[in-house]
Amino acid sequence: MRENNKTECKASVSDSFLRTASACASYQTGQILFGVADDGRTIGLDNPEKSALKMEQSINDALEPVPTYELQLDAQLCTVTLTVHKGPDTPHLSRGKAYKRVDTSTRPADRLELSRLCIAGQHVHFDALPAADRQLTFKVLTRELKDAVGIEKLSADVMRSLGLLLPSGQYTNAAAILADSNDFPGIRWVRFGENVNDIRE
Repeated sequence: MRENNKTECKASVSDSFLRTASACASYQTGQILFGVADDGRTIGLDNPEKSALKMEQSINDALEPVPTYELQLDAQLCTVTLTVHKGPDTPHLSRGKAYKRVDTSTRPADRLELSRLCIAGQHVHFDALPAADRQLTFKVLTRELKDAVGIEKLSADVMRSLGLLLPSGQYTNAAAILADSNDFPGIRWVRFGENVNDIRE
């Protein structure tokens, strides 16, 4: 077993594993192998049962919100495998800080990453957030909708149905992207296939 961005090896139990647990819960499900050296050698723990209890207490005390996780003991090898599942309510903080895995190391999430985690934890996508610009025009979009689907007027009801207008009357980022002009520094259009890993163009 070798360390990677989803797996970390720990020869013993220390509070540093909480940072990796935070990263797994915030970004992607991963495992922490206790009683295993960094080079993958199994060295075992003196008391796996006691170690597992300590891990459980540490997670429940230090992580906020507490993610879904499982502890698996191997009595023969004297190891404990902690599997931490990615949670929907990001960020999962370890003593007030968010972390992410970068290759085989765990690092604090920077300000931009933390902002993205907070938005994801609110279950709101970027395109549904309120746009900064309140003075937008849609001449090109109106023409294209008329030609494509026969919509004569881009009314408030139509814009709400398309996700371009919030109930408050404020435009969304999706509206800003489709407006005649906007303040975004650059926009890349991508067409996906069956999933986000299948980029068609």
